[in-house]
Amino acid sequence: MPRFPEVSARSARISGSTFEKFLPRLRQHRDGFYKLHIGDSDRGPNYVLPYREDFAAQNPYAFQYANTWGITRLRRAIAEKLRDENHLSVEADEVLVTGGATNALSACVHAIADPHEEILVLTPSWPFFRGMVQLAGAHVRELPFYCELRQGSIPRIETYLESAITSRCVGIYLNSPNNPSGVTLDEAELTAVLRVAEAHRLWVVSDEAYDQMAFDGRNTLSPAALGVAAGQVLTTFTFSKTYRFAGLRLGWATGPRTLLEAMNKIMVHMIYGPTVPGQYMMVEALRTRREWVPSVQAEYQRRRDDFLDALALDLHAPEGTYFVFFDAQQFLGKEPIDALVARCIDAGVAVTPGEDFGDDYRNWIRVCFAAEDPERSRQAAVRLREILA
Repeated sequence: MPRFPEVSARSARISGSTFEKFLPRLRQHRDGFYKLHIGDSDRGPNYVLPYREDFAAQNPYAFQYANTWGITRLRRAIAEKLRDENHLSVEADEVLVTGGATNALSACVHAIADPHEEILVLTPSWPFFRGMVQLAGAHVRELPFYCELRQGSIPRIETYLESAITSRCVGIYLNSPNNPSGVTLDEAELTAVLRVAEAHRLWVVSDEAYDQMAFDGRNTLSPAALGVAAGQVLTTFTFSKTYRFAGLRLGWATGPRTLLEAMNKIMVHMIYGPTVPGQYMMVEALRTRREWVPSVQAEYQRRRDDFLDALALDLHAPEGTYFVFFDAQQFLGKEPIDALVARCIDAGVAVTPGEDFGDDYRNWIRVCFAAEDPERSRQAAVRLREILA
């Protein structure tokens, strides 16, 4: 059983990139070498590309295979961001660029869990993670956490988590700010989770997709920066949320080198490597982030407030993300949740039922207040209020 610091037998069995073991020797050739080892072309496309000529001129190798860990320029920019904003002592060679956070999380699950082992998933949780665990042949052990924490029903986090850990558990999935609840864990709450992981030698999979998307003066925190179980944390990020580029399918991960190496081997067999033009595109976005991120944060908080004002229900305001997640039980009467969701759709408002986010949230509803323009979002909130009333 792979408890920290071991990785899964699956990832240990497979080989990485064919030429990975020769890279140190190849790098010794300061004057370059003849690249006959990669199945690639030295010529770019001979058709018109849908990006500006200056981009093509500045990034002449964007059409070729790149290092499966990611291009150096992007990894350096990511490492600088992680040091400056997330307080992580990370260098460029400790960054693995991935095909979105989805790819990072999937590769991580395969790297830490063998069949029939368990990952403790704090719920409500992003539904796809459960599927990733199942595809790896492992099992999800759900533990209602985020909403219960804010409702005051968890007096001591350590005791609560300890009660759910079994001998087959190899890791904990942590997501703050949390999709769908919007709960953003503070330092004391994160530290409590990390202490349990440290005591049981569990990997911590920290999904930080909503990094920098916290409201009301809160800060998003990276568990790996808190000094407890730091060597056991795999941290994943994405360009889909704060950077608003979900279609790019690009993200990154950082953590213990042994785990990143195992993930890279797995990724090579899944996608080989993430989009190369996309990597070049995001270097400048990272470098200029201080100029535009504050306006994104302010906009999402304003839109949250406008949506909740129009919805006019007695709800806990999300502390982060762009979701509102609430218990619809009081609005159901005798009808099942699917009937309520169908009624919402018939009235022109699509909502997400809570069952996908955990077994304990079947009567809950998630709505996104950023998916439509502000005026349409407000209109949708008013209509949803009328439906529920």
